[in-house]
Amino acid sequence: MRSNYTRFLLLFLTIYICSCQKSTNASLSGISPDLLAITDNDYYFISNDQGTTWNTYSLNTKLIHKDTESAVSVQFFDNMNGMMLTQVISPNGTQPNSGYVYRTRDGGISWRTTTNLSTPIYPFLMSFNPTDINRGVISALFLFVFELRLTTADTGNTWTAINQKTGFSIPSALYTLRSGNILKGRIQLSLTGPSTGFIELSNDGGATFSTELTTNNIQIRGFSFANDVVGWAVGDSGYVYKTTDGGLDWAPQSQSLTDSTLNAVYFINDQVGYAAGAGTIIKTNNSGSSWISTYSNPNAVFNDIYATSNYVFAVGYNMQSGVQTPLVLVSKDDGNSWVANTSLSNLTSIKINQITPIGVKQYIGN
Repeated sequence: MRSNYTRFLLLFLTIYICSCQKSTNASLSGISPDLLAITDNDYYFISNDQGTTWNTYSLNTKLIHKDTESAVSVQFFDNMNGMMLTQVISPNGTQPNSGYVYRTRDGGISWRTTTNLSTPIYPFLMSFNPTDINRGVISALFLFVFELRLTTADTGNTWTAINQKTGFSIPSALYTLRSGNILKGRIQLSLTGPSTGFIELSNDGGATFSTELTTNNIQIRGFSFANDVVGWAVGDSGYVYKTTDGGLDWAPQSQSLTDSTLNAVYFINDQVGYAAGAGTIIKTNNSGSSWISTYSNPNAVFNDIYATSNYVFAVGYNMQSGVQTPLVLVSKDDGNSWVANTSLSNLTSIKINQITPIGVKQYIGN
């Protein structure tokens, strides 16, 4: 019989894992949409008019386990070819936690399973090399305790598992540079004191990682790079870090304008960037040296942000009177004003985790 301590530990890990999860890129439907957003359940949304209107679709019929399986990370290489990572979570213990990797060659009209991730794996994040789609990495948990990485060199047909035996280590962000180097954010949990956050770097396709930054109780939740050497990381308590050597060294910038959690960051170039998180969207025009607030709403939580030269998009959810609804904000004036999309307001208990362009070069460096 489980002790009360064991039950507490399992409950703590389950709650913490759910709060850490962050997805990446997505694309579905054969109509080559301009934008796609994925949610924390079986819905995904596509827009063909730069986020003005969104159509709702369901992944339910495309997945093996349907109601208990959901997309957590999707990355497209062009209009037609993409990869999707899913989680299978059983609410009543009838099937073990696991995950699948799917691939599409027709813009998301059909998906085939490339890999059934062996149980009990809890997958979080997936990232492929933007210049060599054969190579990718998945970051997951094994038995809810040990961090597990899986790497592929054949576009996901086969995966090699690498068990990093670090107890209570939660991956929180994954980003692959055009050089092939991989950046990872993770946090080492502690039940007796402050947790420790890390930025780690791999130059061998995810086989090994070296620690480049250690933080005190700051979880790194998002990366963005303007080129192969200049990039930013954001995380808890409004912290922003910058690198000018491809992720080897990181320097803290000002604690932005907020002490709220920042979940995502996106830089259009080496000067202009946006960050979003719990109740806030902020912007910099000077490479992160200073930030201005462009949106504030205590009921909103933003999980991802994406910008072009003409539009800025922030996605997440809105919580009001105990009701959670998906939230999409669009700015057409560099973030000075925002318009909320209302076509999704009839959907409840849904969080949008990720927004991505489809068929567009997703690496903003030269």
